[in-house]
Amino acid sequence: MPDSKKPIHAPRMTWRERDARQVRGAVLNPGLVAPGTAFPTAYEADVLLVAPRTATEPRGDDAGLDAQGAPSRPRSTADESAPEPRGGLEALSDVAIKLGWTLDDEDLEDPERPAEQPDAADSGSTANEPTRRRAGVAQTRRIRIGLAPDARPDAPQVPPDAWRLLVEARKVGATGFGLNHLLTTDALGSNPFTGNPFTGNPFTGNPFTGNPFTGNPFTGNPSGMAGYAFPGFGGRQPVAYVGADLPEPALPLEDRPVVAILDTGCGDHPWLRKALIAATDEYGGEIGIVDPASDPDAHGSIGSPLDGIVDSAAGHGTFIAGIVLQACPEARILAVRVADGQGMIRENDLIGALGRLVAIVEEGHRLDVVNLSFSYYHESPQDESVDSELYDLLTKLRAAGCVIVCSAGNDATDRPASPASLHHWVGDDCGIPPEGDIAPLVTVGALNPSRTSVALFSNIGAWVKAYVRGVSVLSTIPVNFEGGIQADLSSAEYDRRRQTFDVDDFGSGFAVWSGTSFAAPVVAGRIARNLAGPRPDGAAVAAGPTLRVAAAVGASEKVIKGAKTEDNSRTAAAPAAGAPE
Repeated sequence: MPDSKKPIHAPRMTWRERDARQVRGAVLNPGLVAPGTAFPTAYEADVLLVAPRTATEPRGDDAGLDAQGAPSRPRSTADESAPEPRGGLEALSDVAIKLGWTLDDEDLEDPERPAEQPDAADSGSTANEPTRRRAGVAQTRRIRIGLAPDARPDAPQVPPDAWRLLVEARKVGATGFGLNHLLTTDALGSNPFTGNPFTGNPFTGNPFTGNPFTGNPFTGNPSGMAGYAFPGFGGRQPVAYVGADLPEPALPLEDRPVVAILDTGCGDHPWLRKALIAATDEYGGEIGIVDPASDPDAHGSIGSPLDGIVDSAAGHGTFIAGIVLQACPEARILAVRVADGQGMIRENDLIGALGRLVAIVEEGHRLDVVNLSFSYYHESPQDESVDSELYDLLTKLRAAGCVIVCSAGNDATDRPASPASLHHWVGDDCGIPPEGDIAPLVTVGALNPSRTSVALFSNIGAWVKAYVRGVSVLSTIPVNFEGGIQADLSSAEYDRRRQTFDVDDFGSGFAVWSGTSFAAPVVAGRIARNLAGPRPDGAAVAAGPTLRVAAAVGASEKVIKGAKTEDNSRTAAAPAAGAPE
């Protein structure tokens, strides 16, 4: 039974505090545009992103930048001011007024929330200083859409809708704006898009209505993709690890590969304590979200309803870190929090974090691999690379010799997911030309444990480069996670506590879980292992890639080749057109 001395959540936020952190999500309605030009996706309903010039230039002069329609002050995490859309903001504002809405310029990311430490001043803590995030290079800005206080009394007011505003703005030639997409982690049980992701609005209330473990979860065999999310069939559940501890790193600190994991953060586990990089100490500030009260890998049950259930994506980043270390015990882990306990990520938070990673690479810090175990579907895949700064930032990391490893997604579709498909590949939906001499972006799908079949949930397509095991994977989970579900029978005899299996007591520190989320770090860890040792020179050479990029390409190709050797899912039939060999 749960130990009252081992809570898994911080002092409970009030419902108003939780509501203030709630994102108002929406599902895109393709009916506002011509058929076949936009497809369903999830986005933040009252926010638009302003892309910098470099991301919008391919659209033509209309996507350029001008101070005429600029807000009073630029919003950027870069040292220099972000450029302003040429006439775009003025035109956008005119459209918003006609719809009964206002526009407010905001910082790219939410203000930092200081740690709740009453004695911080006495202890000399810096938790309440104005900023703890370090500077980055992202130039995207955020615009908040609100209801106009002086709207026409004879016109009905409707809630702000970024997609409708975007559609109407494009009709008058205003470009350089994009939706603030909502991404989700790619672990079974953590994606709020259960079943068909686009039937209804997944953000109405809690997608996990009630307790999924009412009664015996093993009555009958759960069929189809849903079965992967059940404990005993690949869903998250505690297990006992009886093997040896990881070997101690033998390389000097500067020779150990660095793997950044953008996810839910990283909780407490003996394997991870010496591997984690303290961003403030090493880079002069935090990289991702700074809000201690909402840290899903420190506090496993902080969402609603107030049922004590471990949040669906809590521990996700910790689990990924353990997989990377199993593949590469020498790795140093940079855990960057961008996701909440339900696995949701806002595009603006992701862009801000990537901008800081680019900054630390440009300062000369080592960064070998970035693991991105989450995805979303862009409404217009061919235009994605010019719609958002996301592709530009990933390309800067790759140009510096950093390999990007992405999960393919868990929706059993061949629709290109992002950021997994943000690289050049052969297919009608690819809008990215050959990219030249940069490190690769490797997209990873999931195999079943036997490696003789692709997991039914795994996305698939020409944009997926490798498949490795991603079902019932064993890894680390925060040792303090113990949820409200209890053993259904107990009987104390002979001075011993006796009870049945408690499916959410993770005191062992280990669990099994399934998803392409956990296939990607297998590949990330293997690539890091091949990059361990002294870092190659990053200086430009007369022709061809830098030595650092060449090393990244070589390590990735070796790992992908090895994965194909292990992958026995191929049928006797010839591969589909455009499918990777």
